[in-house]
Amino acid sequence: LSEAEKREIRLNKGELDAETERVPIAFPDDFDESLMARFRDAYVANRNLPPRYSITDVLQLCKLGKKVAQGFSPNLACAILFAKDSRAIVPGAYIRVFRYEGMEEGLGQRMNAVADEVFDGPLPLQIAEAERFVGSQIRNFTRLGKDARFLTKPEYPKDVWFEAIVN
Repeated sequence: LSEAEKREIRLNKGELDAETERVPIAFPDDFDESLMARFRDAYVANRNLPPRYSITDVLQLCKLGKKVAQGFSPNLACAILFAKDSRAIVPGAYIRVFRYEGMEEGLGQRMNAVADEVFDGPLPLQIAEAERFVGSQIRNFTRLGKDARFLTKPEYPKDVWFEAIVN
């Protein structure tokens, strides 16, 4: 077996964790420093840590990389979370949202897609942008309730469509 095939077998058996592998992108140049700073601030505040903890200290505590002699070596999980262009490492690291008119997806001349948006960049920003977009696409319906009051409800509950985005 080739080394790549051996690695794939180890990953499938759970002997290796792909997300902990090092990535060949520059730290911190290729990373969203403001997002990492917000993460560091929230982490330190939630755990009542002293303010002396740096971004790299927190990333290392969260197993998102390791400090090395040359600085900090991020892993795949860190790149997906904080890299400015996570698709440079994982081409499929983006969210694509389609909205179709009607109940079924049409193809060819019967194509009925009314919205097609792609969100890329750091994962937390992808999720936030996709959440805003999908929220703007959800229709609200008003009906007369049993108590003779009008009730306005969204087409789909937010918990349902937000889980679809995150998954």
